[in-house]
Amino acid sequence: EGRGKKAAGGVFSRLLSVSFPLTLGSCVASFGGVLDLGLIMRRIETLGYTPAEASAVYGNYSTLCMPMFTLVSSLIAPLSMAYLPRLSAARVRDDREFFSQCAGEYLSFSGALFFPAMFGLAVYSEEILMFLFADESAEIAAPLLVLLAPAVCVFSLLTVLNTVSESCGYMRVPLISMLVSSLIKPVCSYFLLGNLSFGIAGAPVGTVVAYTAGLLFSLAFLLGRKNLRFPVLRPLVMPCVCAAGAGFVPRLLCGTFSFGRGLPFPVLFAVSAALYLILLSLCGFFGGKKSKNRAF
Repeated sequence: EGRGKKAAGGVFSRLLSVSFPLTLGSCVASFGGVLDLGLIMRRIETLGYTPAEASAVYGNYSTLCMPMFTLVSSLIAPLSMAYLPRLSAARVRDDREFFSQCAGEYLSFSGALFFPAMFGLAVYSEEILMFLFADESAEIAAPLLVLLAPAVCVFSLLTVLNTVSESCGYMRVPLISMLVSSLIKPVCSYFLLGNLSFGIAGAPVGTVVAYTAGLLFSLAFLLGRKNLRFPVLRPLVMPCVCAAGAGFVPRLLCGTFSFGRGLPFPVLFAVSAALYLILLSLCGFFGGKKSKNRAF
C-alpha cells in the first residue's frame, strides 16, 4: 500500500510539473493581453484623442485586425497536438533520426499554413477586410493588418518551437518565452504608441517585436542543446518561396494588365490558392520522389 501511495504521489508530481508551466504560460499570455489593452488606450489618449476616439481607434484594430491573427494561430494549434506525441515518442526511444525527420516535417507543414496566411494578409489586406466587413473602417485598418502580418509567421514559429521543447521535456521554455514576449510587448507598445510617427501603428509593430523576442529565446535554447538536432530553416524555404510567389504574382499581374483590374477578391483568392498548390506540387511537397523537402 505504501509503495502504491508513493507511486501515485510520483505520478501526481510528474503531472503537476508538466501541467503547471503550461497553465501558467496561458495565464501569462492572457494577463499580457489585458495589460496591453489598458496601456494602448491610455497611450492613444496622450496623442490628443478623447476617450471615445481612443476607444474607436483601438476597436478598429482589435476587432478587424486581431481576429485575422488569431485565426491562423488556431490552425497551428491542432498540428501541435498531432505532432507532440510523435516527437515525444522519438525522444523516449532516443531515435534522433526520426525526431529530426518529424520536427522538420512539422515545421514544413506548419510553414505551408502560416506563410500563405502571412503573405495573403500583407498583400490583400484591404480586399480581405472590405470583403468581410464591407465598412469604411476596413480601409483604415488595412495598413495595420499589413504591419501585423509578420506576427502570424513569428507567433506560429514560436508555437512550433515551444511544442518541440515540450516534447523534449523542457516545459519551462514555453513559459519563459511567453513571459519574455508578454513583458516586451507592453514596453515596446508604450514607447511606439507615444511616438507621433507611429501612433496606433505601434500596436502591431510592438506585437511583432515582442513575439520575435520570444522566438529568438526558444530558438537559442534549442540550438544550444548538443543532443538535439533538427532542421530549422530548410523545411521553411519551399513553403515561403511558394507562398510569396502565389501572393505577389497575381497582384502584380492584376496591376499590370487591364483585364485584371477590378477583379473581386474571391477570384483573386482562388487564383492565388490554385497557384500556391501548383507551386507546392511542382516542388514535390505532396509526394513524388522522397526528398528532404517532402512534407508527406
